[in-house]
Order: sequence, then structure tokens, then C-alpha cells
Amino acid sequence: MSNTSLSEDLAFVRQMAEEGASAPSLSGRYSLWWGVLVTLAMLTHWATLTGLSGIPPKLIGLIWMTMAVVGVIGNVVIGATNKDKPGRSAPGNRADAAVWPVVTAGLFTYAIAVACAVALRDVSPLLFDTIIPVAFVLHASATAMSAALFRDRRRWILVALSLGFVAATMFMIGQADLYLVAAAGIFVTQIIPGMFELRAEPQSVV
Repeated sequence: MSNTSLSEDLAFVRQMAEEGASAPSLSGRYSLWWGVLVTLAMLTHWATLTGLSGIPPKLIGLIWMTMAVVGVIGNVVIGATNKDKPGRSAPGNRADAAVWPVVTAGLFTYAIAVACAVALRDVSPLLFDTIIPVAFVLHASATAMSAALFRDRRRWILVALSLGFVAATMFMIGQADLYLVAAAGIFVTQIIPGMFELRAEPQSVV
């Protein structure tokens, strides 16, 4: 192989790497979908604990189960709408596609384990409140990965905000307003960024 061919190949690989790094995120619609759903569930949970909703507290579990089922169905639909988007092979989008489902599955596993512990071992129901700070830890970790791969310094602000909500929600365990603060945190760290990401998405390939 000549030096010219090698140089051209290296230039091509570098160009592809740079284009992949600058490809827009395709996670905006996922962030919006889950952000809105979880925020509504948080607000309903808070309104139930404070007596504003009129829903019996014993039905709180049903609220979250309904949210989870609706969320998974919507996730499948969103996945179908994303399959023709250019940029799916970019490092950031491939990492997002691998990491976020694991984050979601890990959070669901933690929640189910808490429910089993409370139901079968007579553990304090306050353990349910720990799900929220754990969720913000996972969100901060996944967002840090995205910030590095997309080379987006603005995402580090979201990482810092998520860690701030870890501290705030952990401090408020046992209080009904925990769920109100959590809803605000999701709005700031997930819904608003999701809206910007959705606007920046490329058009589908037809």
C-alpha cells in the first residue's frame, strides 16, 4: 500500500470519526416520553400523599405499574419511528441505545426488589423513597457518558443538576414533597433537554 493510499484512508477514518462525534442525539423523543410520564406519576403520587387527588394511598403502586406498562408500549412505538433516522451508527447514539435500556431495567429491578422487601420482609415503606435518588444517580452516570461521546459540554450541566437532585431527594426521604421536588428535577434534567434534542434531530431517511 502506497503512502498516498494510507494517508487517504487515515483521512477518511478521521473524517468519519469526527462526523460521528458531531452527529445529533436521537434520544430526545425517549427523554420526552419518559420524562413526561414519570413527572405525571410523581405529581400524582405527591397529590395522593397530600390528599389532593382523592386517590387512596393504597393505589399508589397501581399508578406506577400503569406508568411502566404505558411507558414500555410507547417505547416500542418510538423505536419504530427512530429506525430510519440517520446518525444511528454514531458512537454517542450507539452508546445511548445500549446504556439507557440497561439504566431503565436496573431502575425497574431496584423498584421491584424494594416492593418485595416491603411486602415480604416487613421493611419500612420509606425504602420506596430511595428509588428517586438512585434514579438521579443513574441519570447522571448515563448523561456523563453521553456528554463525553457527543463532546457536548452542556450535558455536563445536566450531570451536575442530576447530582444536585440526588442530594436534595435523599435529604427529603419520608416527606411527601420529595415527589414534588423529584418532578421538578425530571422537568429540568430530562424534559427540557429532550425538547432541544428532538428539535435537533435529522429528518428520517425515506
